[in-house]
Amino acid sequence: MRAVLFVLAAASAFQPETAKTVTTPKFNGLRGRGRAAVAQVEETSTAGPLSIQSREALMDDKLALLGVSRYQALMAIFVAMVYAADGAEVMVMSLVSRTLVEKWALADWKQGLLGMSVYSGMFTGGLTCGPVADGKGRSFTLITATAMIALFGVLSAYAPNLELLCLARFIAGVGMGASLPVSSSLLQETVPKAWKGGLACLVFSGFNLGELFAAKAGVLAFNRADPSTWLFLVAALPAIATFVVSLIVPESPRFLANNGNVRGVRRWFVRAARINGKNLQTILGPEPDETAAALCAVGKPPKRAKKTEPKPQIRSPVALVADKFGGLFVKELRLRTLVLWVLWMAANAAFYGSIFSLPEALRFSKTAANDVNFDVARGISQVSAYQSLAFLFFMPLVALGVKYSFLFPLAFAGGFLALFSAMLSTNFAAAAPLPGHLVACLAFAKFFYNGVFMMLYPLTGESYPTTTRATGTAIAGTVGRVCTILVAPVCTRLQQISALLPYQVFIVTSALAFLASLLL
Repeated sequence: MRAVLFVLAAASAFQPETAKTVTTPKFNGLRGRGRAAVAQVEETSTAGPLSIQSREALMDDKLALLGVSRYQALMAIFVAMVYAADGAEVMVMSLVSRTLVEKWALADWKQGLLGMSVYSGMFTGGLTCGPVADGKGRSFTLITATAMIALFGVLSAYAPNLELLCLARFIAGVGMGASLPVSSSLLQETVPKAWKGGLACLVFSGFNLGELFAAKAGVLAFNRADPSTWLFLVAALPAIATFVVSLIVPESPRFLANNGNVRGVRRWFVRAARINGKNLQTILGPEPDETAAALCAVGKPPKRAKKTEPKPQIRSPVALVADKFGGLFVKELRLRTLVLWVLWMAANAAFYGSIFSLPEALRFSKTAANDVNFDVARGISQVSAYQSLAFLFFMPLVALGVKYSFLFPLAFAGGFLALFSAMLSTNFAAAAPLPGHLVACLAFAKFFYNGVFMMLYPLTGESYPTTTRATGTAIAGTVGRVCTILVAPVCTRLQQISALLPYQVFIVTSALAFLASLLL
């Protein structure tokens, strides 16, 4: 806790003065006046109901008054735990793949199927979690998702055959695919606007810590008789801890307000103000109940069923999902949505492909260089350790307000150059890179792709309004998962041709992503 508070305090030094207090002139008179103030704004507005931007700005004002302190630090720790649980589960698959192939004498296509199962689950989870989180809530979705990761992560250790293991990994993957975008949405809806990007960069380091945890466990596991069973059990520990914590994590205040839960909004601000040591009246005014009601009135979607209708039309889940999906392609969001999808696909291909291909690439480099002293497991842990420093570079830049239109080209260019450096000896000297050189280059490449992922979640989240934020973030992540699903079979096939061929493909995808990022 003290470490997170220290990071938050240090990051505050990078916040522009104008960003520390969110000013919303249009709503300055709303504070403490409740429904009367909302009615006054609606009566004087020529546009009728308040716009999405106006509703978001009013909640931003209240969260800015709440500030960033212990409550936000606790929330950041929880979201980092979610990321760590996912990172450990992703890394463990690349570690146990070769062991399971030897244990069950698997054919090449079955090895690809094993890796594909968890990524297919992540695709399914990402596809379905957005509408669920926008309908049932962020907290409900996270409890369910982390329970799936924990339970089926443990069951993976005791799967007696490939079929049951693939099923367990698929269901665990569903939880993983649901947990990342929803936890990102929860964090962004809990902190002031000026802090969203910086904290998103900070919590993504949890994914790297989860990878590092599994990689360090791998160093010990391969000395055991059945390393895969032990690794699956150890990798499930972060998910178990995260599930327990998720049971006490409050709902998003924006979700509560958007659904008209006046009592829930007031309780949320009471709890957050108490933990932060703030006076509730300085945030919600002298009449907290009326202000909470005003927030809910402002936060409701502009299109509402008339109260005079005795039986409102019940729409099918398919129609509701179609409405959410269509909201991503309204005129002002169409280009941004398409660009985000391209960035997500490129990032998923290179990020997860690098993790999956890393053990075989290091083994090849060790054999080609005849370096008997090089330890592959330690090389994997070194890549995982060095890449986690990315937040120290990207978080201050985001906190300073550097535009994403500059940061994303920078990150993709850095990933391109790091991978290109690793392949120089292969392409021009017809030799494999030395193990140490390959570890350094791949660590730098993962460093920059960590930066991409750190910024993708806040960029995607802030691109959409509250009513479609979880859906927009989840769908973008799901589109990226299409490439992730192909990682295992494609990288397995490419490494049969050349152990380093996947990284040559990632050079091309990095270049394409760089060009797409120029459209931000």
